Amino acid sequence: MKRKIYALVALSLLIGGVSAQTRKARKVKPKVQTEDVAKAEREKALFEEMLPNTQSLFIIDSVVVDKGKVVGAIPLPPDYGSIVPYNNFFNTGSQPESYVYVNGWGNKCFYSEKDASGNSHLYTRDKLEGKWGKAIPISGIGDKLKDVAYPYMSADGTTLYFAAKSDEGLGGYDIYMTTYDMDNGRFLKADNIGLPFNSHSDDYFYVVDDNSGLAWFASTRRQPEGKVCVYTISTSQTRHNYNIDELGEEKVKRLALITRISDTWTTPEMRNKALEKVKQLKQRSTLHTQQSPSFSFVVTDNIVYTSPDDFATGNYAKYESIEDTRLLLERALAEIDNARIDYHNSSEAERRSKREAILKAEHKIDELRNRLVTETKSLRRAEVVRHSK
Repeated sequence: MKRKIYALVALSLLIGGVSAQTRKARKVKPKVQTEDVAKAEREKALFEEMLPNTQSLFIIDSVVVDKGKVVGAIPLPPDYGSIVPYNNFFNTGSQPESYVYVNGWGNKCFYSEKDASGNSHLYTRDKLEGKWGKAIPISGIGDKLKDVAYPYMSADGTTLYFAAKSDEGLGGYDIYMTTYDMDNGRFLKADNIGLPFNSHSDDYFYVVDDNSGLAWFASTRRQPEGKVCVYTISTSQTRHNYNIDELGEEKVKRLALITRISDTWTTPEMRNKALEKVKQLKQRSTLHTQQSPSFSFVVTDNIVYTSPDDFATGNYAKYESIEDTRLLLERALAEIDNARIDYHNSSEAERRSKREAILKAEHKIDELRNRLVTETKSLRRAEVVRHSK
């Protein structure tokens, strides 16, 4: 009997030992660092690296709007150009979230366009004789940039702002700046404009009015889905950074994140003065919109358009073509008046050659007038049909 008990105890110890050895042999898998975690850590490290160079900003105001209404929240002066949805400009429906910036002269545009893989690239076009030329890709701004979009060319004609995504960015869209090298005929490698303009969310549409000293940019930081905050800032000729040693890291971090725009106000009086400047700019832009023929189109006696958004998708591009024809006609009429004065002040021998030039100019004017009438009637019919549905 004792032998049986000893045998059972020995067997139990043997099984327990094997089980214990089996448990010890089992390896616990190490926690794998996911790609998202690694990306977040890179973005955090970049934020910390940028923090000491956070630009000192005077943020005058901010407004939260629907994402599709960002352009309307930026009172860009007409002489500084216009921002138009890609689909309206090119009469298509293929690029619903792309935009076209047209300069104040109306003879150059910049825009983003998605390729077959869905990645956006920047292009520019020049207008010659009333027609937009071929698309020219903007290259050299950075091989690691993706989804390049939201372009704006400053009034100097050489500084281009845009937004793009990058594995080396703070996250989402970051705002970048590049300049055009006149000597080499190309844009230089773009720089991330840093904090507080950029964040771990989407930041884009940096637009500046050098004349008024105002600028705007959009950000989705701390915003619900589908909403975006548009900040109005006061610009200066020289860049100044916050003194992190004087203010402390935590305060500069709050300023970099734009937790409260009131933290950037020097005095309430200065803020009120800046608000008055913004108000005057909006009034000037509204007045120009109401008076300018570029934003006035009579469809019928009862329907008058005062905004590009009033047109059906694609028809605003047709309206711009009409305005181009109108400008060409005005220019041709001014030129022929000068030519006729010159003709009367010339000798008989000189008049022979000038007479032929005047006849050609008159023929060109007739063509432009006929084109203007035809294009205008066609657009009106299209819009009337649309309203009758």
